[in-house]
Amino acid sequence: MTTMDLVRKRKLSGTGKQLDPSSKQKIKKLFDKKFIYKRTNRWQLPSLTNKECQKWIHPVLKTLKEKLNSVKDKLSDKEIYSWHEHTKFMNIAGSVISTVKQVIRPELCTQAWCKFYEILSAYPLIHHNVINLNTVHLCEAPGAFVTSLNHYLVSIDYSGTWTWLGSTLNPYYEGNPLGKMIDDDRFIRESIDYWYFGEDNTGNLMEFNNFEGLLHVASTMGAVQLVTADGSIDCQDDPGEQEQIVSRLHYCEALAGILILSPGGHLVLKKFTMFDSETISLMFILGCLFEEINVFKPATSKSGNSEVYIVCLNFLGLGERMDEFKQFCKPFFEDGNYEFRFPESCFPPEFLSEHIRICEEFTDLQMETIKCNLDHYPRVSESYTQWMEDIKDACADFYINAYNLHPIPAQSRMLPYRKKKKTRKDSYENKSFPVKEFGKNRKGTFNERKKMMGASLYEQVKLIDPYKVEETKTFNFQSDLEDVQGIESWTLSHGRPVLDIQSSCFCTGKLVQQMNLLQRYKKSGTEVNVTDLVVEALSVLYAENHRPLLIAVSETVQGHITDQNIKDLDFVKSLISPKSPNIERGNVSEKNVCHVMGTGLMDEVGSQKILLKEVISLLQNIKVGDSSIWIFSTCLMRWTAGVVFLLSICFHKVLMVPSPSSSLAQALVCVQYKPETAFILSHLEEIEKLKSKHETLLETIPIHVLLNNEEFAYFLRSSNEYLIKCFISESLQKIQRTDSE
Repeated sequence: MTTMDLVRKRKLSGTGKQLDPSSKQKIKKLFDKKFIYKRTNRWQLPSLTNKECQKWIHPVLKTLKEKLNSVKDKLSDKEIYSWHEHTKFMNIAGSVISTVKQVIRPELCTQAWCKFYEILSAYPLIHHNVINLNTVHLCEAPGAFVTSLNHYLVSIDYSGTWTWLGSTLNPYYEGNPLGKMIDDDRFIRESIDYWYFGEDNTGNLMEFNNFEGLLHVASTMGAVQLVTADGSIDCQDDPGEQEQIVSRLHYCEALAGILILSPGGHLVLKKFTMFDSETISLMFILGCLFEEINVFKPATSKSGNSEVYIVCLNFLGLGERMDEFKQFCKPFFEDGNYEFRFPESCFPPEFLSEHIRICEEFTDLQMETIKCNLDHYPRVSESYTQWMEDIKDACADFYINAYNLHPIPAQSRMLPYRKKKKTRKDSYENKSFPVKEFGKNRKGTFNERKKMMGASLYEQVKLIDPYKVEETKTFNFQSDLEDVQGIESWTLSHGRPVLDIQSSCFCTGKLVQQMNLLQRYKKSGTEVNVTDLVVEALSVLYAENHRPLLIAVSETVQGHITDQNIKDLDFVKSLISPKSPNIERGNVSEKNVCHVMGTGLMDEVGSQKILLKEVISLLQNIKVGDSSIWIFSTCLMRWTAGVVFLLSICFHKVLMVPSPSSSLAQALVCVQYKPETAFILSHLEEIEKLKSKHETLLETIPIHVLLNNEEFAYFLRSSNEYLIKCFISESLQKIQRTDSE
């Protein structure tokens, strides 16, 4: 069945109506938002020395900004979720993505994928006769520009060799806030070798060391013909100043792109409004360094927002001004408050005239869309609804036909189908792996959110909804030696130490944010009863082997428990000293010694070194058949997750037991130490040597190894989320009790 057969099959389920000429014109207009600066020879790059030029704004652009913000202000009392649903319905191109997914089935089909395919189809960014095509993609997460480019290259039968490099905020660096990054790592995880996350592993392009590192890595690729930059910063809490908020990021992207590109190469840069003097100055720099500057708003970019793409064709090179340009770049990456602008007198009149014309065109188009959306809010008539459905279908068909989209062969996809490892039925049958939630889960109107920005911690805490959690439950996981194949060749990430957990691959972002908020709120603390947790964990262990236990408690845990409570357990034979090199096991089976260890009541960030030393100490002294119990806080960091995974290799089974007191403490129960796992100890000892040399290792196992083991990811995510939900619910109940007293 051909592509168009699939399209026709989809259309049969619609109305089958022919669109009127006016509707067809609307679609054509949607795909024709292209503007070009009419460049002249008078455009010469001025001196790049910042002469403390004062901030200025052209009177025409000032009026445009005020008009646009005045229209945006009418949205301030609209509930954000219902308004987004409404604008989603009102988007004429709203069916393009779903249709492309259904008919074309591309990899990582997102709005970004569709936007970039438009850009590739609308401009000569790819020279078909280039033998070696090298491209660099900045702020690229989740990777849709890359997969879109691959689809395009296959579709045009490009026969050369394509090499690409991606850079973005690292979704695996727990210190990166969710509000500043896209944590969808589906593609990144499978193509990790093609990504550069900077010298500090954060992926922050606006750090000078990361910027220099990126330039070095890109220089090893050879001539780079294309750089894309799709970066943005969440501005929903201050939409009127979106341009100013993202200005420094866009400068950094553009400057990096200029230094990476080879003469004749092209740059694609996302921008928003272009009213401010900083943006005008950047546009003039680009205008002086490229033969052609285009401003394009793809049809699949929502008409009601300010997003546009600057498509810069044929880089002229920097020549003798290379050193000057590099010096010009430094402050942008070294000083977070640095701003640059030329005096208005530097610009040729025709450049300002062109810039104002383009700003007027895009502002009018955006205001027209917002007003239309407002006219049909909150209710849309049945006739208008039907018309919208018809025009959406027609727009999707137009997109596929205009850009000659068709499926590509399976062998040409970037990530060929990889058969997933079968899950063990006893633990995971009929369980689906949770998907991380994306976005900030905003609610309410802009006015309400603005009011809450200055709210106290107490007022913010009161907005958290409690969770319904089941009674205490345990989570279990079993691994085998094949899960660590190639351990000797692992390359571990290093970089800036994580000081505060802002995100995690092993927990929903919303829960991490709520946990942090409650921890900052002094009234939220719940006492950690380590003794009760140890007793609970020992009971779980006994249920696994049904034989009496000898208990050895390490010094890090000893001070937090009451020995008598453990001795009173029927199945505890006796407490023994963990320091004794030859434990007297008496008549008890040699397979029933349990080592109780952990990091005490330390938080996860501060306990990394202690955890590593404790695990090494255990593996140096444990006997085959022994068990262990680990007491620690959350398991959100890849460092801790890796330690837990390595322990699971060493034991027949591990179980996670949350604290009965609903605190941020849990116990990892490791059942019966296995033979032939000495290589795990060697691996950890090597890590300890690196740590002693001040190597800032961020992981004990490469993160993609952990995430590609779906059973382990499910195990850890489930236990973390249960633990944090219990903590949140108990904390909120405590606050409520305090308020009622």
